[in-house]
Amino acid sequence: MRTLLALALFGLLSTAATAQKNTITGKVTDDKGTPVAFATVTIKGSHRTVAADSSGNFTLQADKNAILVISAVGFGSSETEAHADGYTYVLRNRNNMQEVVVTALGIKRTRNSLPYATQQIGGDEVNRTPTTNFVDNLSGKVAGLQITSSNTTGGTNNVILRGFKSFTQTNQALFVVDGVPYDNTNQSQNGFDLGNTVSDINPEDIESVSVLKGAAASALYGSRAANGVILITTKKGNRKKGADVTISSGVTVGSPDKSTLPTYQTEYGQGYGSQGPDNGFYNQPIFNSNGGNVDIVQTDVDAATGPAYDPSRLVYNWDAFAPGDPNYGKATPWQPAAHHNATDFFVTPVTTTTSVYASSGTENGTFKAGYTRSEDKGILPDNTITKNLFTFGGTHNFTDNVTLGATLNYSDVAGIGRDGFTSLSQQNPMLDFREWWPTNVDLKKQKADYFYQHKNESWNWLGSAYTDPAALKVAYHNNPYWNRYTNTEDDERKRYFGNVYINYQITPWLNLLGRVSLDDYTQFVEYHTEIGSVHQSQYTRSNSTFNETNYDLLLNLDKKLSQDFHLTALLGSNIRQNSSDNIVATTSGGLVVPGLYELANSVQTPPAPTEVDWRREVDGIFARGALSYKEVITLEATIRRDPSSTLPARNNT
Repeated sequence: MRTLLALALFGLLSTAATAQKNTITGKVTDDKGTPVAFATVTIKGSHRTVAADSSGNFTLQADKNAILVISAVGFGSSETEAHADGYTYVLRNRNNMQEVVVTALGIKRTRNSLPYATQQIGGDEVNRTPTTNFVDNLSGKVAGLQITSSNTTGGTNNVILRGFKSFTQTNQALFVVDGVPYDNTNQSQNGFDLGNTVSDINPEDIESVSVLKGAAASALYGSRAANGVILITTKKGNRKKGADVTISSGVTVGSPDKSTLPTYQTEYGQGYGSQGPDNGFYNQPIFNSNGGNVDIVQTDVDAATGPAYDPSRLVYNWDAFAPGDPNYGKATPWQPAAHHNATDFFVTPVTTTTSVYASSGTENGTFKAGYTRSEDKGILPDNTITKNLFTFGGTHNFTDNVTLGATLNYSDVAGIGRDGFTSLSQQNPMLDFREWWPTNVDLKKQKADYFYQHKNESWNWLGSAYTDPAALKVAYHNNPYWNRYTNTEDDERKRYFGNVYINYQITPWLNLLGRVSLDDYTQFVEYHTEIGSVHQSQYTRSNSTFNETNYDLLLNLDKKLSQDFHLTALLGSNIRQNSSDNIVATTSGGLVVPGLYELANSVQTPPAPTEVDWRREVDGIFARGALSYKEVITLEATIRRDPSSTLPARNNT
């Protein structure tokens, strides 16, 4: 399938013979006779386009009886047969304009002809604010659309149209790209937020976004569109002669909001004040005291209700038992650390985005190519989401009536150190900072101690370390930098999405579209817990794949029956094939060799992998009134009164 898409894409650049053309000249004016400068004139059913000059005059090569589509900024488009040389074509002004929107299956309709609610916004509006996930920019732009964005890097977005509809099923809207469903599965697993897959879409390639609200609008996509549809139309290349190249780059810098963090007390230190024979300290010999008793902070306790700070008193703090620390084996003043606040742990989040987009075209076709790279460095150390998004597409007119088109998108999304949402501090550092953080712990020293030997130099040692350095072991809490740089989560998703289509304009009012589309991705996720951590060392890996292939055949009718009535109808068929599988494997009993993350490095024989395999083939029509996936034939038809009719206003749907 990928080879087919690629061959079709590059085959569009070939040339083809065209029918004999006649030269047509004309002039475009408004309804008051004023010339419309630089109006666009296109032969319907083809990509043959010219622009009028400053006086509204144009010249065009066209077949006899060709239908011209004429449009201009501030005016509604007009369709009319090509007339003799010197004919004047009149455009209605904006007040009479009927807005054209993209509906289900990528079909264009005027808004007032639709029996359901829809709203459309342009791609420029979506990309006005640079972001690594275009969904964030839909917030506040569509009535009834509620977007709950995660405050984590690359996190999940919840997209709800007109409220929740189910307590047990997903309430997410269905995303559709160029008439083809686009998988938006939430990939979160094992306590980490891996986000939604719709973030794989290249925002620079979006031409418009239509929101279809309600069951009537989304019925053509079946039951999975019951919560509404977010319909994305991508750019099709420059239909005018010549090439356009756009280069854009942006940088976004953030900062931690300190007001959301707790206020730490600096009167009492680590330990329990009621314990210990010497005002809350342990008083006993340690490995370098030559048998004499010394004051030791209760490092095996994670509470902060210990003895009151007294800088005149020298004690053995957590760093006295951390090999490599400058205070190793030394007593230091009992006082709050200079850098104990959680804000010292967070880093400055920086997002950089660079995009190159090129498009070109001739009378016989169009071509587009784009590349976007973004790097989103989060607020936590060693937390980065990197995206490489490629877009290719083109069309070729074999004749005025037959157009071949193809689009291929490739995305590579890699994450390191994504945010966790469980009650384990290994995944969620805020558990430590909000519940168990004593102010005698210096975060900058924790960082320096970790990077000195890349070991788990914790602030929370078991008492066995006091007399025997070889018995050094963590009680309840790892060094937070050990969690971020050693006990990591890593993931990567590679995705292909595209389609090949052929459109045959049978008559000026009837066209046939055949299309094959592919949505395919593989995802690999790893989880590491190193030897020396609080929890048992472990290595877990998850391999998952998804594939959806759609075959569409659509017959679209758009005909003016009389001066007063217009008929639009759609008859089509769809075959959808889905498959997905997920395999999760993990070690058992811990790791044998430190730093070697392989299933074979398991102390015990690993259990059999967990496997989920799902396959389905669906045949039928996704259209209004479809009750079954099997052997359904559905006709959608609308007869509406023409706006220029003199008949009384009435709903004729």
